[in-house]
Amino acid sequence: DSDSKNVNALYNRGRANSRLGALEDALADYNQVLNLKPEDLDTLNNRGLLYMQKEEIDKALEDFETALLSDGTDTALLINKGLALLKKGENQNSLLSFQQAIEHDPEDSAAHFGTAKAFIALNNRDEALQALQTTFNLDASYIEEAFEDPSFSQLANDSDFLDIIKVIIPNFRIIGEKK
Repeated sequence: DSDSKNVNALYNRGRANSRLGALEDALADYNQVLNLKPEDLDTLNNRGLLYMQKEEIDKALEDFETALLSDGTDTALLINKGLALLKKGENQNSLLSFQQAIEHDPEDSAAHFGTAKAFIALNNRDEALQALQTTFNLDASYIEEAFEDPSFSQLANDSDFLDIIKVIIPNFRIIGEKK
């Protein structure tokens, strides 16, 4: 029917606008989708991500929470909620959200990476290193992300952190490291 075609068109235009950096246009598109289909999980998730980009963390959390009422096992929603809670400084709650995501999908590297970020924010280095090791074992591309993420700056020269990486990439060297 025409409503579902409109919903799909608006959703796709919202995604395109978001990728182009036209955040207000994307937001308008997602709002229209949600007026037609209030419980659309993908749209709630994408609008929540837009709100995070705009630093409107409470609005983002509201979208993630609303979507999770429909599907409390959606790992992407749980991870995004965890990231929003981290941005808000609710480190313990963010950890719980990431751990819920892991319960639903133990192989989700993003959930383990989020767990590591939460542990670092809680000043729990050892647990953070364990979570990073699991992350890297699941998806080695997170190694580069860990070095680029300011959350982990304190680990950049940590020998235990570097040892974890060297198990996965045996000839790994950080710039300036002696052979």
